[in-house]
Amino acid sequence: MTSSSPGATMAMEPSTASAAPQTPSTTVNGPSLLATSAASATSSRVALNAELFAQGLRALEQARESRPKNTNKAYDPKQNEWREFCADKGFEDGELVYENKLISFLNERVLDREIRSSRYKSKKRRTTVDGQAIR
Repeated sequence: MTSSSPGATMAMEPSTASAAPQTPSTTVNGPSLLATSAASATSSRVALNAELFAQGLRALEQARESRPKNTNKAYDPKQNEWREFCADKGFEDGELVYENKLISFLNERVLDREIRSSRYKSKKRRTTVDGQAIR
């Protein structure tokens, strides 16, 4: 709305000035309110992560204790080998299993192993479709 009268211009100025974003003062005798809020959110997030980690450890221990002894006996060497692999590689996320990490483990430690013969089947060597012996 354009007008040549000074009264119309005066009426427009206050509404234009109030439309500009105003930033409230966030400092109150020390650290800013936003910094305090961010620190509080971070500390609550850290506490939540610690609680979730502790619950995960309890669940794993309970699952381990409820398994039969022979299952633990079979799993332990394989899990220890995984832990050793992760420690050797120095993964930042430790023992967590991810697809590419697992593929690397299989390529470096598992796939080149000689296939163990079963004590229950005949001692006949396994062969491919072409008749070549499998290691």
